[in-house]
Amino acid sequence: MANGPTGTWIDTASKAIIQVGFPTVMAGVLLWWLLTTFQKSMDITTARMASNTEAISRLVANEEAILKELQGHRQELTIQTQYLKDLTEKSTRLLQLKEGK
Repeated sequence: MANGPTGTWIDTASKAIIQVGFPTVMAGVLLWWLLTTFQKSMDITTARMASNTEAISRLVANEEAILKELQGHRQELTIQTQYLKDLTEKSTRLLQLKEGK
């Protein structure tokens, strides 16, 4: 009265159902499915977070480079401003000397 080869998953499942009951087996299967699905979701989330971390580090490095460039521009503008102030002062003195003659 063999229903099939012994040791197959159907035989194992039917023995489990007989021993612990259908609701318990279904709860176990559902729990197994939920845990594997949860693990896949966590793996996907972890991979996305890792790629986001890499993107953010590249963004921060880019922003630091922009900041250094802007600081260089500021220093250059400070030098140019001082040069223009000196030039204005010298031009004013030159005009005063020219008008004084």
